[in-house]
Amino acid sequence: MDVKAPNAVSSHGGIYKWNDGRTVPDYMNSLFEYESFIADCYVNLQTSAPVRPWTIHGTDATLYEERNALVLFHEPVDHGVQSYGTYQWPKEARAQYYLSKGWTADGRPVDPLPAPKEPTIVTLERGLTHAEWFIWSIRESKPSKENAQEGHLAAGAAHVANMSYRQKKRLQWDWQSNKVRG
Repeated sequence: MDVKAPNAVSSHGGIYKWNDGRTVPDYMNSLFEYESFIADCYVNLQTSAPVRPWTIHGTDATLYEERNALVLFHEPVDHGVQSYGTYQWPKEARAQYYLSKGWTADGRPVDPLPAPKEPTIVTLERGLTHAEWFIWSIRESKPSKENAQEGHLAAGAAHVANMSYRQKKRLQWDWQSNKVRG
């Protein structure tokens, strides 16, 4: 995604299930604000329900991992018609809105919409995990796949998320000077 670090982080959460003296939240939600997107990350240690390890929501598609495959779920074409926001409008205003968009007065497209794209599925061959790559680099006396700056940025973003949770406020992070402001 060609980004270095989030510009700001805001975290919320708490200890809701494992109230046994620990100080680490068992549920936490963090918003990482990058220059051109927002990453929304959740930690939930209070559920046994199966969850996806990660999901990336974009404007054109959603990408997630499922059973050793990447699934790209394509968003339908946006036709510039918003029906959800018009449910409580007076009938005449809603009809006028739909007609101005070239649809029927009752909110249906005049011409059939194209069929949605089928999800794209790419099967993955399991490679080494982050920790396995680190051990491999030590055993083989080879450079790690991640350099020190990448490690700093990944760990630093997590540290700023934890700081935001503890300080109960949105924090801005200048990673180059390593200054955090709230």
